[in-house]
Amino acid sequence: MTIELSHPTNIAKGTEYGFWGDLVGGMFDGAIQNPYNGIAQTVGHLPQMQVVDNSSKAGVVKQFGISAGTVIPFLLTRAAVRTMGGTIGLRATGIIGGATEAGVSGAVMGVALTPVDQHHHFWENKAKAAGVNAATFFTLGLTGSALSSTSAFATGVGWRTVPVSVARNAIAGMPGGFVNVEANSLSNKNQFDFNPVEVSKGVLNYMAFEGILGAFDSFNAPATPQPPGKTTGEISEQLAEQTNDQIPAGLAEVEKQLIQVPASSQRGEAISAVNKLNLSRTARGGDIKVQIPAEQTLSAEEQKTGSFTPAETALIERTGVNDRYVTGP
Repeated sequence: MTIELSHPTNIAKGTEYGFWGDLVGGMFDGAIQNPYNGIAQTVGHLPQMQVVDNSSKAGVVKQFGISAGTVIPFLLTRAAVRTMGGTIGLRATGIIGGATEAGVSGAVMGVALTPVDQHHHFWENKAKAAGVNAATFFTLGLTGSALSSTSAFATGVGWRTVPVSVARNAIAGMPGGFVNVEANSLSNKNQFDFNPVEVSKGVLNYMAFEGILGAFDSFNAPATPQPPGKTTGEISEQLAEQTNDQIPAGLAEVEKQLIQVPASSQRGEAISAVNKLNLSRTARGGDIKVQIPAEQTLSAEEQKTGSFTPAETALIERTGVNDRYVTGP
């Protein structure tokens, strides 16, 4: 059984409806008729639909319509693949993840939604359609994901992102169209054809398909996953590490900024409070932590005055003194 219009040939050839007949007929073919016939073949016992005559090769306008219409079943298939992947804990991430998701979606379309010759080697033809679609859409996804990772084609969501998304996807459609043509040639002829006319058509078809898909994706971009929040323990460890890293720098800065204090009432030369403190600590049995800089001089008179405690004076005499500076032991 076949579902038909009274004059399907007029829509296909444009003899009655012209440009709009080809465009609308192609969109109907890509969005509804072809997917339905693919399902009808796979399930069996369902009538074939022949609303639009596709017995002959489509012209440029009709082929553009088919490419535009095919976006609808692809979006539905990709959504189903994502849902199925989510139920088993799989999620496409990164360039390879996005390409794999597109390839799996294409393979599903090839098996379920692509009509093939059902009179000879039906399941073999279905497998070939799945393979061709998988290679084509993997290439499209790989190129598109790679371009999306660059600053020139990175986009958000909304009207302003549409031109960038369309341009990015149209570029991605070029290698995808080439792969589709050559994969079909290998599948049907067991060889690569490299026919420039067929390659040009394939590239243009998939540039149109991907460009329209990019416009759709501008308003349905997946949300960027947020990194999980840190636990209290992780925050405490991070703060401890940062504090340990900053303590030496902080102490050095404090030492540098300490106000110089007079060494004695007899002379106005200065010795830092840190150096005086270290001398005092050493006298009590500690270790000298900061060496007295050479430019800070102490005379023999100063070393014996009340500027230092007896213990500090004894320390100075014990550690060695000359007319220029005091050094640690």
